[in-house]
Amino acid sequence: DEEVVTIIDEAEVIKKDRTLNVSLDENVSQSESEDLICQICLTGFTKLSQLMVHYVLAHFMKELDSEFRVIATDKTCHLCAKECKTKQQLYVHIGVKHKKINSILAKHGYKEHRKVRVPNISNKEKIKTNCCQLCDKNIEGLSSLWQHYTNSHFQNDLRESYSNLMDLEEIRCKLCAKQMKQKQGLLVRIGTVHLKVNEVLVKYGLKPLDVKDSKLEKSINLDNSQD
Repeated sequence: DEEVVTIIDEAEVIKKDRTLNVSLDENVSQSESEDLICQICLTGFTKLSQLMVHYVLAHFMKELDSEFRVIATDKTCHLCAKECKTKQQLYVHIGVKHKKINSILAKHGYKEHRKVRVPNISNKEKIKTNCCQLCDKNIEGLSSLWQHYTNSHFQNDLRESYSNLMDLEEIRCKLCAKQMKQKQGLLVRIGTVHLKVNEVLVKYGLKPLDVKDSKLEKSINLDNSQD
């Protein structure tokens, strides 16, 4: 988020100088340099982050406001609870940090811009990592990713949307009657064991997490046990 804020300071310079040329490094390939050119007005940039900010400020500010108003209130992003100083900063944040500019580009038939990651060859490459769609953090293991969404991003959503599934006085899950020691553990259970994290992801237009057959069957059995 600090990078996005810094970029906003540079944005006015980018808007004024539409003839900015891409200065190519010897290690930058032709395809990579082409990916730093605006597909609408053909302005060139030296960084992908600058290009994404340009799309927001020069082309898609009104569309971001219209399309993604549901994930923002006033100057606060509901996806990560980030509070911005201005609406302009808010939609730069939503467009760049949460990659909603790519959704709009795809909607209009343009190519999405993706940051090219250089593979890091190490002993850890055998461990499957999963990338959080909200903060880009790499999480080792799918189960840890479920918990990450619950603990880092969706506590308020789970608490507000599924309060009817939790007995907060006894710290007990109403779906499976499991009693927990702490309220946080109860939230995690609702979000992960009962798969409510996926419902929140879909509500915000994000991709739901993969669910193993055994996990899905367990969730169904636990839910039905209370019918």
